[in-house]
Amino acid sequence: MRTAYDFTRRRLLRAIGASALIAASNSTASSAEYQQADTNWFAACSFGISTHWTAHSQPVGADDWVPFEEAVARFSPKKYVDQIAGAGAQYVIFTSTHALQMLPAPCAAIDRIAPQRTNTTTLS
Repeated sequence: MRTAYDFTRRRLLRAIGASALIAASNSTASSAEYQQADTNWFAACSFGISTHWTAHSQPVGADDWVPFEEAVARFSPKKYVDQIAGAGAQYVIFTSTHALQMLPAPCAAIDRIAPQRTNTTTLS
């Protein structure tokens, strides 16, 4: 019996790709409206932090392992931001889903394509 967790990455990407094509075909935007982003701010930065916070993100100790929903509930955005600011980072790259394709936030679009892959827990 298949479950929502049987969704392979390939099937998910195909579904997302198809929905992107449909959305693009309904778009009225033209290439004349495209404006390249100004990335001078990024080039001027000397220090940034990249974080992968995914379904595998857990406390260090093996005995501290908790279910994904509980890990999401324990995550404190304020504490994270305070630590980033304290380190003096000028930018953050935050990857919120990887490998298992589970998003630690609600997302109706993903729920339609891959049910039970998002989390409805409210972060504090």
